[in-house]
Amino acid sequence: MGGLINLSDMLFHVVNVVILFFFLRWLLYKPVVKFLKNREEKFSLQANDLETREKDVEEQKNKYEALIKGSKEEAANIIKTSTEIANSRANDIIANAEHEAQAMLLKTQKDIDERKAQAVIELKSDIASMACELASRILKREINEEDNKRIIEDFFKRVG
Repeated sequence: MGGLINLSDMLFHVVNVVILFFFLRWLLYKPVVKFLKNREEKFSLQANDLETREKDVEEQKNKYEALIKGSKEEAANIIKTSTEIANSRANDIIANAEHEAQAMLLKTQKDIDERKAQAVIELKSDIASMACELASRILKREINEEDNKRIIEDFFKRVG
């Protein structure tokens, strides 16, 4: 029986292999499969958590971008409003300055006219006095006030 395959040995080996298969399956396969399923579930949860976090980050990013855009628009509006207010105030200041300059010009013109009229009156008085003195010297007599007025009026009619 040395060269022949012994059926009982073979049957023994097959039974051993089957028992070893079930024993190893019970001992190793089921825990390994359970471990792998747990690990797969854990990775799946982590992937879902990661997706949720990515969505949150994207939402936060969009929210901040919207805030930045809104801030830029608000800043532009503030600058525009400030510029309009500054221009309005500048125009008011210019208008007030022009009004004051016009008032000063009118006052100055009035003062000039008053001084001119005063100078004309003083000049008429001085000319009248000189004319009277000259006339009295020429005539060697004294001129009364009526004569004086008449002479002055005649003089101014001729002069202007």
